[in-house]
Amino acid sequence: MVNEDTGWYTKSEIPLPPGTGLSDKQGVDIHTDNITWTDDVREMKLRTKVPEGTIDVTLRPRGSVLYNLGTGYFPMFGDAKYSNYEYALPTVDTSGTLTLNGRTEKVRGQSWLNLTLSNGDKVSVWNQKYGDRKNNFATIVQPDGTQTVTEATLTPASTPS
Repeated sequence: MVNEDTGWYTKSEIPLPPGTGLSDKQGVDIHTDNITWTDDVREMKLRTKVPEGTIDVTLRPRGSVLYNLGTGYFPMFGDAKYSNYEYALPTVDTSGTLTLNGRTEKVRGQSWLNLTLSNGDKVSVWNQKYGDRKNNFATIVQPDGTQTVTEATLTPASTPS
């Protein structure tokens, strides 16, 4: 979480073994000690505990789905034994509450974890490196739902000193 006005941020990571919290139900149905995430295709419910409080939101996807690399499938590390199916919902109406340090605020807006350009294009960029080989690509979905897959060149804005 980030407060863009003050620069305050926090992050929380809890590594879990593969398959933890999954059920046999169709769709998203994940339950762990700190996350409940369910869906019924038209909306998702996400409730999570973080050290500073809780997030309790409803997520309603709308618009086009972005299928990474055009189909949603690509092998990780350039190896077909590591099958990866990856898609994104780049336009998600989000509403609910955020509670931090005992103070609850209503939240409303759009969720999307990748990049939206000023012309409305939504971009997902992957930078894979395995050995001496690289597989950098971008998947772009335009406002009309048209998708483009292209090679990507990634250049850091700065390098660590």
